[in-house]
Amino acid sequence: MKFKFSILHISLIVPISIFLGMIITQYKLFPYNQLRNINQNIKLKILKKNAYDVTDLHVPNLDSILSVTKDNYTEIRAELRKTIFGNKTSSYKIKKNIFDKDYNNLENLANIDKVYIEQSYHINSIAYIFYPKKSNGKSFIYHQGHRGNFLLGKKTIHFLVKQGFTVAALDLPLVGFNNTPSIYLKKFGNVVLNNHKFMEHLDDPISFFINPIINILDILESKGYNEINMIGISGGGWATTIAAAIDERIKNSFPVAGTYPMYIRFQDPYLNYGHFEGAHSALFKKVNYLDMYILSCLGENRKQYQILNLYDPKCCSGYMYKSYASFVEEKVKKLSPSSEFKVIIDSTHFEHKISEFSHQIIEKKLFKK
Repeated sequence: MKFKFSILHISLIVPISIFLGMIITQYKLFPYNQLRNINQNIKLKILKKNAYDVTDLHVPNLDSILSVTKDNYTEIRAELRKTIFGNKTSSYKIKKNIFDKDYNNLENLANIDKVYIEQSYHINSIAYIFYPKKSNGKSFIYHQGHRGNFLLGKKTIHFLVKQGFTVAALDLPLVGFNNTPSIYLKKFGNVVLNNHKFMEHLDDPISFFINPIINILDILESKGYNEINMIGISGGGWATTIAAAIDERIKNSFPVAGTYPMYIRFQDPYLNYGHFEGAHSALFKKVNYLDMYILSCLGENRKQYQILNLYDPKCCSGYMYKSYASFVEEKVKKLSPSSEFKVIIDSTHFEHKISEFSHQIIEKKLFKK
């Protein structure tokens, strides 16, 4: 009888506890703030413990691994493009004035176009272009990371549209709106492309990540915007770095929690090695991340603000940026005095995200008087 009684009590306590937890979380009732503070303090201790300082790293002679110089950067950029794209191309078509209920409450939104991007192996991408009612004549590309649909970046898209930017939003291949095709590979057989790692077996695999961005740049350029900027989170931050390095049409780039140089990735692989595309040997043996940071800024008045979350639980956290930040900053100033590279540290949260702080950086850098 006792056994049955205890089971009955547990069956009542568990759903009641879950219900109370949901109510406390939704309405931030007592003890929400107390538990949140405890949780953040625990996270802070763990992240601080795991955050490498630059003194924990073996840092190579950075000049010895750098390829870009004042005399060769045009050739290096061309080599980078050739390595990425090979002979791969893509095409697109646009469906105008679509309706998507997820975005009908965006302030200052006039209408949305949907872009269908087609590539080889049937690896296709979908992007949205958000047009503001009141435009500032400038545009932004928003790139989501591995977590999924760019709906996850709605706050940032809203922020930019509200500011008057036309915003093109897209996902990484095989993620979010994008398809996961079944293809046939010689010597392998049928493969369902539902994992980025499988793309290693394709010719020119990085092209499938970057070609859609080039298509979007073509569209925005054809519409006459006087400035194209780009922001991305995580894998989208990686894509922002690559795209800005190869295409001077991107004026200001804001990669968030996107990349660390390979010498850091090798020494802290659990947090920083990342997905195959971020360490693709065929690419990074020729042009490394330090080169790309510099290339992202070379050109008249181009700037890259690399935003890193100090307590990011996923990647690119801690103090290891100190090993390269001032080096790249000085190289950019020497090679292109009108340009700028800065690493900006966001210590306002404990998440893998674009925060309100990042929005403030955009306001400060693009609207400073």
